[in-house]
Amino acid sequence: LNGWRYYVKIFAAPVLAFATSSSAATLPRSIQVAQEAGVRKDVYSFIIPLGAAINMDGTALGFPIMIGLIAQLHGISLDFSKIVVVLILSVVISIGTAPIPNVGMVYLTMLFEAAGIGEYAGEGIATLFVLDWLVDRIETAVNVTSDQYVAKMTDVIDERSKLLGKNKMCCWWCRPVTRGE
Repeated sequence: LNGWRYYVKIFAAPVLAFATSSSAATLPRSIQVAQEAGVRKDVYSFIIPLGAAINMDGTALGFPIMIGLIAQLHGISLDFSKIVVVLILSVVISIGTAPIPNVGMVYLTMLFEAAGIGEYAGEGIATLFVLDWLVDRIETAVNVTSDQYVAKMTDVIDERSKLLGKNKMCCWWCRPVTRGE
């Protein structure tokens, strides 16, 4: 599975995600793109909607960057433990984030407090709100792209695991083992 070649096949879904800034609004097109890319229906009909609901990896990456930006703008150095807390909270928060535009801004107050820069939350959110128009679109495109890749990888792994018993493969990623049988 070549990731670049597969991206050419699924390119329409991330572009629409960038335009709409919503994983939920992109869902019908994402399903269509997965079907056209050769993912089996039983895989994409489960993975793509699930990913649109809970797989917000672009958001999980964006939150720590936003917190780091505001800390840097105010000349505050975050220690390692605060960075780890922000990273963990970002992943947990991103799972529960609704797939609608700009919803992540709501969670930033908690992350500012976790990073120990709660006194800059108001100014930081105002600054980030200006940038979030573009950042949210990029995060959404990342979310939709990863949903497509997970669907394809799940499909490939499932197909190869079915071949495991039939072709006497040593493992799901290998080619059939020939032992003169």
